[in-house]
Amino acid sequence: MAVEIGPFTIWNEREAVPGNRALPVANALLFLPAGQRLGDSPAAALLFHRWAGYHDSPVQRALGTALAERGVPALSFGLRRRGLEGALLSVPDDDVADTSLALDWLFNAGYRDLYLVGEQIGALSAARFLAKKIDPRVRGLVLIRPLAHPRDWLAGALGTNRYDQLRQESGRAALFQASTLYLVDEPLTGPDGEPFPLVQYAGAILAW
Repeated sequence: MAVEIGPFTIWNEREAVPGNRALPVANALLFLPAGQRLGDSPAAALLFHRWAGYHDSPVQRALGTALAERGVPALSFGLRRRGLEGALLSVPDDDVADTSLALDWLFNAGYRDLYLVGEQIGALSAARFLAKKIDPRVRGLVLIRPLAHPRDWLAGALGTNRYDQLRQESGRAALFQASTLYLVDEPLTGPDGEPFPLVQYAGAILAW
C-alpha cells in the first residue's frame, strides 16, 4: 500500500514577471510506502510531469503509487511554468532551476540517493538537468516515452509552416524588445492524443 500526502508547497518564490505579479507557488504530492515516515528510506524518486501536465495528474499518481508500493518514496512536483503553474515564460533552464529546488527539498527531508523519473517532455527536463549540472545526489535516470527534440515535436504538432511563422514573429518581437507583448496561443494535440493549449510569450517559443 502507498500513502499519498499533499498537495503541499515545496517552495514559494517571487520573480519579476509582466505586471509585477508573483508566480503561484509550486505544489507537490508525496507518495510514501505504508508504514514509512518522511526520510525513513535512503532512496527517493522525483517525478517530472509532461507539458501541460500537473503534479497530481493521473500518470503522476500512478507512477508515485507504483513506486511507493515497491518501497520507494516518490515526490511529484509542479514545474512552475509548464502546467497549472503557468507556461507563459517557460524556458528549458527554468526546469533546471526547479529541479534543483525539488532535489534540495528531498535531501533536506532525509533522502540521500535520488532518482529522476520523467515522462514525455518531463523526460527531457530530467535528462537536461543532468546534462547541465553535476549533482552527486542523483543516482539514476528513468525516461518514459521521451519526446523528440521540442523543436521537432512543436513543428510536427503545429505544422512546419505554422511553426516557422510563429518563430519568425517571435524573433521580430524579441528583436524589438517586445517579447512579452507577443503571445502565442495555439491549440495542440499531445503525443497521447489529448488536446492542450500552447500559451507562451515570444522569448519562450524561441528558447524551446
